[in-house]
Amino acid sequence: MTAGSPGLSATTTGVPDRVHALSRAYQPPQPRHAWPLVTLGLAVVVASASIATLTQAKFERAASDTVTVHGRVYWAAELGDHDGDDRHR
Repeated sequence: MTAGSPGLSATTTGVPDRVHALSRAYQPPQPRHAWPLVTLGLAVVVASASIATLTQAKFERAASDTVTVHGRVYWAAELGDHDGDDRHR
């Protein structure tokens, strides 16, 4: 065979590397720890719940800061009533 024949090209295509890799002892893959992903997921859930709670509180406060007098809606600050009790008006 000559240097350019197909029979000798097996040594340049990575075949020896594959044979060597197959001849090594099997090593099972290392277990991956899921705790960083679980921690990140928990942090996202806690942050979402906190934001939802704060948003709900802001909406409730905005609703309580309004006063209806004779069918018209006013902000309590416009009427000078800062304690939220408008029954005397």
